[in-house]
Amino acid sequence: MTTAQTILGTLATLDFGRPEDFSPDDWDNSAQRLIHAALLKVGPGPDPRVLRAALAPEPESFWGPELATIYGDCVFTPQALEALRLLMRAERDNRTAKRTALDIVDRLDSGLVATDVYPFAEALIRSCTPHESEEPEHVAENLAELFEGSDEDAVPLGLDCLRGLKCLAGSLTVFAARPGGGKSAMLVQACLAAALAGWRCLFLTLEMPKKQIRQRMLANLHEMSLGDIVHPKDHALVPKLEALKGLPILLRDTVGKSALNLPNIASHIRHFAGGRCVVFVDYLQLVQPGSRIDKRHEAIGHVCRELKQLALACDLPIIAAAQLGRGVEQRGTDKNPAKPRMSDLRESGDIEATADNIVLMHQTPTVFEVPVTKQRMGPKFNAECRFIPEQCRFEDFGI
Repeated sequence: MTTAQTILGTLATLDFGRPEDFSPDDWDNSAQRLIHAALLKVGPGPDPRVLRAALAPEPESFWGPELATIYGDCVFTPQALEALRLLMRAERDNRTAKRTALDIVDRLDSGLVATDVYPFAEALIRSCTPHESEEPEHVAENLAELFEGSDEDAVPLGLDCLRGLKCLAGSLTVFAARPGGGKSAMLVQACLAAALAGWRCLFLTLEMPKKQIRQRMLANLHEMSLGDIVHPKDHALVPKLEALKGLPILLRDTVGKSALNLPNIASHIRHFAGGRCVVFVDYLQLVQPGSRIDKRHEAIGHVCRELKQLALACDLPIIAAAQLGRGVEQRGTDKNPAKPRMSDLRESGDIEATADNIVLMHQTPTVFEVPVTKQRMGPKFNAECRFIPEQCRFEDFGI
């Protein structure tokens, strides 16, 4: 007898065990699934006539041979039944793993490039991996954790004026600006500030190559002109490179590789997660969802929701840049630029709905405004700083 047949024999002949502890996927064939469904109705250890009556709507030629087999043997202790249950689940998982491996090999044999198969393989493996469900928790449990935590739980952003913005684990924060409005520079500065404070950082750039991100980081760190880094005049720059070596920052771009789409981003984040870490994405509207979504605003909404779910599942903060639409420029003039609104977030109102924190960056002739227009775990507030574009750096007033 197989493990599944032995378990069914126990449930059908002895008045212990819970048929509801098993799912249709646990059984080897349709006849076993039918008998299990009957046991769910009549309970364990029924009179054989009761079980046969529950099975009567289906032809006996279908379930009769299987029923005769399972009555041939059974186990006689709850402990043995539980051991068999675990064995059956292990056998099922092994069969699933074998099918998964064959599916991946078939993809490779069909001529697909290995890097294109990786996201598919990871998704397939995750889908067939058993997950233990968590029981709901009473509202009064773990009350002590409500009063734990400090400013150290929030990602440092490198500006005192933004100290009130709490980028916490599980949150999605969006810095939005028009093209050339400093959103990449803001993410670079926040990444450096976090790394200098001991956070592990993953910087995913879809807009520019890693080389340019490194140049911007070097300019920001040493308050140097970006031009002096791109075209150095002497060897004085060499010692300054040491500062980058000690920073816990990982970079990934799309240059010369497979597209950095949403499945790839999700894979990078899951492998990176652990400890005190933060992810930066530059920028939202460039992320491809990985599956066909015809309407652009729906695709952006999908990307935003998935990033939020990744932040929650991996228990880390994600900080992303986003582009504002042209409506900002159309409402103002060069001398009097209009202030952006959340409705200016380009192509998707889902960014406004899904993000925990939103900062709408805006430069005026005198200051650089970085108002926090949405903060789920804190107040909205206006903040101002100074932007030094040649150094890709923001600084507080009074410095």
